[in-house]
Amino acid sequence: MYRRNGEKTRKEERSWNIKGRLPYVSILVPVKDEEKVIERLLKALLRLDYPKSRMEIIIVEDGSKDKTPEICMRFVEDYPGIVRYFHRSTSNGKPSALNYGLKHA
Repeated sequence: MYRRNGEKTRKEERSWNIKGRLPYVSILVPVKDEEKVIERLLKALLRLDYPKSRMEIIIVEDGSKDKTPEICMRFVEDYPGIVRYFHRSTSNGKPSALNYGLKHA
């Protein structure tokens, strides 16, 4: 697909530049009390222009007191094999949550 000025669109360029197989990527998302933003974040990650078969989203919930766990579980149910969820009942901080997620990537 070309624009009016003859340039290729971004998506078209990307498909031509791919050489070989794309790497498998793990996106780590540490969360705590994020009910106001987590749904929008996960939807944005799922809209990434990257093959779903080559990615996973790992949510590490770190002792939330709001509805963050329920929202995350809904995405796990709606996107099995792509969105993974780990609940930690006590908060150990963001670095600890990231390390926990890395162990499961």
